[in-house]
Amino acid sequence: MSRANAAHLDGASSERERETFVLRQLAMQAAHLSMEFIFCCLISSKSVEDIIAINPLLTPSEAELCLDQIASCSLHASRVHQINRAVVEAKSLLKLLRPRDGFGATNEARREAAAAIALKSDTLAGQLASTRNYCVQSAVASATDLGLSYDPRFLLFEFTHNIVLRKSQVELVREFVATVRSGRPLVKQMLMGGGKTTVVGPLLCLLLAR
Repeated sequence: MSRANAAHLDGASSERERETFVLRQLAMQAAHLSMEFIFCCLISSKSVEDIIAINPLLTPSEAELCLDQIASCSLHASRVHQINRAVVEAKSLLKLLRPRDGFGATNEARREAAAAIALKSDTLAGQLASTRNYCVQSAVASATDLGLSYDPRFLLFEFTHNIVLRKSQVELVREFVATVRSGRPLVKQMLMGGGKTTVVGPLLCLLLAR
């Protein structure tokens, strides 16, 4: 936030212009770049221009750096949330593995315990093995470039809703987008809990918005 709202002399034609801009900010006569606005700039086709329109003393390279830092922050926060979910599942599994009164007292109880442990183990494994399914290899990796690209709209959606998009959801959304843009019809069926209302629908609105 400090970088985005900084009033650098490099971006001003004179010291007077810089001081006037700072005074206008202090007097609330000039807007400050908010965190929400910068996050939204991630999915803007004119993100650098949008940032400079609020803070004209920023250079294009400084605006680009702000966007890079916001993207890095989003990627890091999303991974932290995912780790926390994995920790919760791990604690639940450990709780099931600890002996307790009546644990395995009968064959039926042992079967129920084994089923619960297997289910929780699968859930934990799924959390640990989750990936960012919207990242694709776009170029040959190098020492300074992983060669990966991603659609920032998927990243912002994950960050905003504190979720990890499933591979099937990303593929379905991309299929719908490609079909709509080609002018062809498409109908799909999803089971309950697949994310029709909370993921697929909102993402399609975001990606197909004009």
